[in-house]
Formats: sequence, structure tokens, C-alpha cells
Amino acid sequence: MTVAIVSPDDYVREVLPATYELWGGRRTFEKYVADFRAVAESPYGKRRPFTLGFPEDGRIVCSCKNYDRTLHWDNKTLRATGIGAVFTDPVYRGRGYATAMLGALLDRERADGRDFAYLFSDIHPAYYERLGFVSLPSRVLTLRAASLDGSPVGGEPLQTRDWPAVRRCFEALEARRPWGFKRTPLVWEFMRQSWAIRLGNAMQPVNLVVRRNRSVVAYAIARRALPDDTLIVDDYGFASEEGRAVLPGLLRAAAGDLRRVSGWLPPSIARDALPRGSVKARRSGIFMIAPLSSLARTWCERLLERALALRAANESDFSGGRRAPDDADPSLLKIIEDTTLRTKLVEARIAEGLQSPKGPQKIASIIRIYPNFDAPERSRDNGRSSGPRQGKPARTARQTARALPSVEQMEHLCRRIREIEASVARDRATEVDGRIEHLKHAVAGLGGEELEAAYAELGTALAERRALAAGVRAEAFRRIEAEADFPPRAFLSLLARK
Repeated sequence: MTVAIVSPDDYVREVLPATYELWGGRRTFEKYVADFRAVAESPYGKRRPFTLGFPEDGRIVCSCKNYDRTLHWDNKTLRATGIGAVFTDPVYRGRGYATAMLGALLDRERADGRDFAYLFSDIHPAYYERLGFVSLPSRVLTLRAASLDGSPVGGEPLQTRDWPAVRRCFEALEARRPWGFKRTPLVWEFMRQSWAIRLGNAMQPVNLVVRRNRSVVAYAIARRALPDDTLIVDDYGFASEEGRAVLPGLLRAAAGDLRRVSGWLPPSIARDALPRGSVKARRSGIFMIAPLSSLARTWCERLLERALALRAANESDFSGGRRAPDDADPSLLKIIEDTTLRTKLVEARIAEGLQSPKGPQKIASIIRIYPNFDAPERSRDNGRSSGPRQGKPARTARQTARALPSVEQMEHLCRRIREIEASVARDRATEVDGRIEHLKHAVAGLGGEELEAAYAELGTALAERRALAAGVRAEAFRRIEAEADFPPRAFLSLLARK
């Protein structure tokens, strides 16, 4: 299988009707189509193939969007490919199409010299982790609007002529960060379109700037979500200490009578301009990356290096009956005092928290390092690790890689499933259809109780015909599992049986 380019017209005709309920939001279908075309037919959308997919049986069975971005890391530039709107036609789900498509896309981007791929996952990250993606910290910050300084700062509506100044504010702040996505003029235009698309019937755009001596020193791109009583901040920035000082007042003015201000947790250099608030892990839109080059792997491993440089924990550092896991390498048990770094390590699955200080106790904060980025994932319910613990070592990245199929193996397996499904369906349909035809003819010459019995049997046969598809896949799986000379059968567990 190879990833094919899907034209905007084909995408509108085949994909958008199926995804409207999922991603259309409060827009009409016509607006949903218009918003897609605005991006797909923009200079940014035309820079690279924007929509990709797998064709099968004369239709698009699986599709995604492809975004072209670059990232700065110190003085280096990394080329990135973004993946979004991954969707499989419901009729074809459970057959490995999305896995095969993404695997083929990553292979293509790697061969093209891309450094990493990224996406924002709205499903459990484990699915993408099997493809080599790593979760990075994805958190949301929520503030009480009343906690922001309400002093007048002279906020004004952002005008079209202000966008170059907004860009300069962003670049001034971005220059102080160790890494981040670059925003070219084409990317800025794409982001402006994306911000406009997010508006719904109950959303009011609030884009404000603050000027000093005719220069923009701070800006905020936001939406007033009236049903949620919340100002949702999409972007903000400042170009100087003066801009930093007026930012809280600017957001307070944008919030108006709304009670809350919320948005992605910004980098610390921008976060420090705001008062403390509630920070929680995102349940959707989880940022994930897949390194494709040695340069990108070095970038990911920099965080691991910081973890390994921490002071080692001793048995005496554990308290309250806690002890080191029996299977743990003592050199990977570390004491950490930086709570921000601890959170990053745990959310990136580099570390597992073993002991956290609570209250006035003077006990050490201890973590266990997982050099293969495979630390047990924290439960969303209680924040504790839900993976293997003492006596049950986690699978290493190498073991996981051996357990996953190649694109060719998945293609071979899917082809075999389709072949057997067709054979099973043909055999079973012939049997059931024969009964139906026999009963149809029999009904004409019957009467009384015999006629009622024949009608009941005919109804049963018709119901079996409708339910035939449900049993076909189960039978196909059963037959493939019995084929000892067919190695790809080992990967049946990755596919849905229904």
C-alpha cells in the first residue's frame, strides 16, 4: 500500500460528509466545506499535498491531513510534518488501514529527510505510541478572571494592519525560548484561518492589542465561550517588559464579565506574566512526536539526559514503608526537587513517580527513570501509574518494536482477511439465499398454521441474511488463526473482530 494524494474535490465529496458530525461543531455543512476549502486552496495548503489517503474498492477508505512546519532548537532548524484529521470509513474500520497509512506516511517523510512527525491525539495515546510517537506534556491553564489585574491598559481591537506588529511581538518572545515552532508568513495566514474556523454560534472573537508610542507591545487572540462562561485564549505575546506588565489587564479586558480564562499552558517565559491558576493535563489534543532523524532523536533525548544527571536515591530515602521496586536498576532511581521537571518527565513517560512529599514532611521526591521512554502511564482517574510495577518489568522499546508488524505484513494480513471474508460470505449467502427462495415458493401453496410457520421461518432466514456480515469476520479470523504456515496471523490481535 502507498499513501495517495486526495484532491480537495474528492475530499469534500467522500470524507467531509462522514466527518461532519465528528468535527463540524456548530457550523452548517456548507460552512464546514467552505472552511476546509479556504485552507486547502490557500498558499499554505498548496505548498505540499494537504490531504492524503488510501484508495480501496474505488473509494477513500482512510485519510488524513498533512501540515508542513519547521521547528527551531537552539541554532538548529528541524523539518516537521504534522498529521491531523485521521479518519477511517466506518465500513472499513478494524482492518488496520489507519495503522498502515500512518506507517507508510512516516516511512515516506523519513525518506524525504524530515526530522520528526507530530500530531495532537484525541484518542488514547497508546495507539500512536505503537507507531513510534512519544507523548509530551499537554496541559491546560485556567485562571479566575477576577485574579487578573483589572487596571485599564488601553486595549484596542486588532486591525488588519496590526498583524506585522503582532508577528514581531511573537518573534521577540520566541527568541528567548530554547525551542518552538517557527511561524513563516504562510503559517501566520494559516493560523489566522484556523482561529476563524474555531468560532461557532456561541463564540465571540476578541482580538486585542495594546499600543505604546504607536507600537504594539502586547496582543491577545481569544474567543468568548458564553455557554461555558470562559474566555478561551488561543495566543498571546508581548515584545517588552512594558508589554509583559500590561498583559494581565489586556486579558481581563477581553474576558469582560466572563468568570474564567483558559487556554493551553504557555511556555514558562510567557506563563510568568500571569498569576497562578489551575493546571491540569489535557484529556484531548495531546501533543505527540515521532522522531524520524538522528537530530530529532537527540532533541528528545536531551530531557532524558537531564533526568539521568539527577542525584541517585538510596534505600534510606524511602519512607512510610515504601521501598525501591525489586526489578529496578538502582542507578535509575533519582531524587528530584524541580517539580516542573518532574511533571515533564512523568508526562513524557521518561519517569515514574515513586514517592512525593505531602504536607510538612521532609521526605525526598523520588522517581524511577525509563531510558526507553516506556514508563507506566498515569491513570487519568488518580494520577497514579497504571502500568507494570514490582515483579513485572515494562516492555522495552526494542521488545515493542519486535511485536509490531511492518506495513508489508499488515497489507498481507488485510488482503488475506478480505479473501477469506469473501469466501465465507459467498458460502453462507448461498446457503441462506437457497432457504429464502425455497420458503418464498413454499408460501404460495400453504395455508393455515403451515403458512404461519413458513412465514416465521422466512422471517428468521431474512434476519440471518442481515446478520451475516457479523459472523463472516469472526469466521475469517478463526480460519486465519488456524493457518500455522501464515506468519502474519500473529498480528490479528491488533485488528477488531467485529
